Amino acid sequence: EHPNKSKICNIFEKKLLPKFSDEELIKIYKEGETRYKDKIPPGYNDKDKKPENDKYGDLIIWKEIIEYSSKEKKDIIFITNDKKDDWVKDGSPRIELIREFYEKTSGKNIYIIDLKTFLFESNKFLDYNVGNSKLETLSSAMTSIEEAEQSSEISNIDNSSSATSTSESLTNTELLETCIEVKKDPINLDGTSTST
Repeated sequence: EHPNKSKICNIFEKKLLPKFSDEELIKIYKEGETRYKDKIPPGYNDKDKKPENDKYGDLIIWKEIIEYSSKEKKDIIFITNDKKDDWVKDGSPRIELIREFYEKTSGKNIYIIDLKTFLFESNKFLDYNVGNSKLETLSSAMTSIEEAEQSSEISNIDNSSSATSTSESLTNTELLETCIEVKKDPINLDGTSTST
């Protein structure tokens, strides 16, 4: 068991969306077949990389976000470090995603950004001062993870991925610990922070 498991559970307690039913998932899988064949984002890059229905993970997340926004009538900030071109093109979110979200949520907006950008920007606009040293630590950890992932892709071709897997695991742990430290006070979505 990971030593930070209880801290992570406390952060996300009562903040997870309900799961789709089996019937709803079957519909998403069928829609996913068509979307992926036509390269409609998100998730089509996983078509040949993941087994069976696992390849529809990104699409399931996308559907959950749309459903939540429609139900709650809220704009969404979606934080992801996925930089594959079925989410991002030329450094910006795919326009098809922005358009689909707007249409299916009756005019709501979605902002798709990575974790590092979110923390730096929220530090500017929310009444919540993370501190530059912690943000720099996070930025360094994120860079290490990205480099490890790129090395892993190269070394997988050479069938020698064990060293990079260890490196990636260490940087993921560093990132996790930094995020937990940054998230020591809960942030309210009304733009204020609270201390416990």
